[in-house]
Amino acid sequence: MKKINGWVLPDDDNEFKRHIKPRKVTYYQQNVLDSAYCYVKNYHTVIDIGANIGLHSVRFARAFQNVIAFEPVKDNFRCLKQNLKTKKNVTLYNKALGAKNEKLEIKRPINDKNSGSYSLFEWENVNDDVYTEQVDVVVLDDFNLEPDFIKIDVQGFEDKVLCGSLNTLKKSKPVLLLELEYSQVKRRVIDLLTQIGYVNKSKYKNDYVWVHKEKLVPNHKPEHLCMAPWTHTYLSPQTERRLCCASREPAQNFEQYIDTSAGTGSYAPMSLDEYWNSERVQRVRRQMMAGELPPECEVCDKKLLNTDVYRDYFWHMFQHRYDEIWSTTDADGYTTMQPISWDYRFSNLCNFKCRTCGDMLSSAWETEQRQHNMINWNNPRNNWMQPEIKKDIIAFQQSTVEEEFSQAVEEHRVEEIYWVGGEPLMYEQHWRYMNRIVELGDGPGLYARYNTNLSRVEYRGINFYKDILAKIRDYQVCASLDGTGAIGEYIRTGLDYSQWLENFKQGIDMMRYSRQWRIDFTLTLPGLFEVGPIQQLADELGVEILAKTVFTFTPDIVLSPLALPRKILDRKVDEITKCVTSPALRDVLAQLKHRPNMQETWPDEYWAGMSKGKTRIKRLEHIRNDQFTLDHILKRDPIIFEWWDSIPCTS
Repeated sequence: MKKINGWVLPDDDNEFKRHIKPRKVTYYQQNVLDSAYCYVKNYHTVIDIGANIGLHSVRFARAFQNVIAFEPVKDNFRCLKQNLKTKKNVTLYNKALGAKNEKLEIKRPINDKNSGSYSLFEWENVNDDVYTEQVDVVVLDDFNLEPDFIKIDVQGFEDKVLCGSLNTLKKSKPVLLLELEYSQVKRRVIDLLTQIGYVNKSKYKNDYVWVHKEKLVPNHKPEHLCMAPWTHTYLSPQTERRLCCASREPAQNFEQYIDTSAGTGSYAPMSLDEYWNSERVQRVRRQMMAGELPPECEVCDKKLLNTDVYRDYFWHMFQHRYDEIWSTTDADGYTTMQPISWDYRFSNLCNFKCRTCGDMLSSAWETEQRQHNMINWNNPRNNWMQPEIKKDIIAFQQSTVEEEFSQAVEEHRVEEIYWVGGEPLMYEQHWRYMNRIVELGDGPGLYARYNTNLSRVEYRGINFYKDILAKIRDYQVCASLDGTGAIGEYIRTGLDYSQWLENFKQGIDMMRYSRQWRIDFTLTLPGLFEVGPIQQLADELGVEILAKTVFTFTPDIVLSPLALPRKILDRKVDEITKCVTSPALRDVLAQLKHRPNMQETWPDEYWAGMSKGKTRIKRLEHIRNDQFTLDHILKRDPIIFEWWDSIPCTS
């Protein structure tokens, strides 16, 4: 025997020393253990079958009241005893487990320096260069144990071990962690465990976690689990599919503003059936169920948009379906659940040209871009505006997309809808489908969210308030307003503030509680001067503010408050926070002081980005013949205007 960092190993082992850490701490196979532990209901008894030198048993002794460990190989067993000699809650057996009591020869290739490669499995093409040792094989059922968790790593003998453990498994239904390397053994194990009610819930390389169907729901919800991949489906106006509107994913066809990489530039749309259990979505489900953070979820995890994140919203809405995800989702992430929450953006139809928006989400923007030759046709992301591709998108929307949503409506599978755009109250589909849901008698079960500019509240005799909202279970209308009066109308070109206020007050008249009608305030650079008026308006109307910040995923977003240099930004935030009582708005302002600003994020590209962004702003002001400009707004703070004035425009 030899000792490495306090661990005792067989002299000829060269495998496990790389897993050995000082002071008896090891994270050997920690990820798969964590995945298994989340299903363990009690920590009374664990059985370690194929304990080797005790890398697992040492940790089991800290977590469980009783540890029973089996290791048949004499050298390994001596090391096991030494590594566990200080543990008083461990019982060790120098035996193998199998289907019957017998003596067998255990083998290991002589040139294999892994002490964990001993096997009772009947190898094919065995040569003479093997080490053999006779071991006692016993049956687990004879021990009359009631384990909560069993780990099995026996190099191809797993099916035999399970055959001798059936009574124990049926009685106690312990969580199982098995290593399965041999395909023929794996098939037998799967058949055997499935027959007695076990389900494979996770897989890491050759390690499998099996849980009895009566114990599928974990003790604690995994930290990063979101209900969206099991309940929600999103479609952009260009028919790009995503986990949700905040998901950061590689583009499929045409890159959107928060995508992580460019798309193909060609049009190859996916149906819902193709996307719902695609490899990407299955992988995200697997990661979430294992407690891991999928990279797609960065916006929620880092609160890049707002502090009131979608993950929390989806949990609030669909936690009643939480148990179902564990019984309907296999180890690969495939689920038989169907979406019940819909964010289908049927087109980019919108009558506003908000300066923080763009052509993908506004047809008015798109028209302006075309009229003034502002489209960069060399960028593949803009190919969706090519006439032939545009026809294909419309055809796909009118056939596949409409059919998917219509089928869900007719089959009563719509529990929640997020109407957003474009401008959703401009969509003919909004009025048609909401009216149909009411006709089918499903209104009392529907929750509807709206993100709307609130410029239209009637369509062909259908009134938004009395014919739609009054006939569904509940709703939340987030009416977009990024500033009052002239500043609000500058930021959101097309806004008639007095009309917005009149339409909003009509909604308040039927409001049952304050969250049903909210001011959706996106904080912009000019909006820094409107924080006080927005807070005052919310107080006067008796409603809440939903606050968020402009996305800044490129260094030219000059309309973001994060465009300001750090000292100027912090001073302004401190100044305006004094008048704010809205928790959401206070959180967003506080976050501005802790998040990297654009100069800190892109130190080498900052000034070039500012110049590019300012040039774009000036061009838009010229095209729109603005009499009230960003210069007029920023002059209200001489220090901010001095910074703004120092940014050169490009030709």
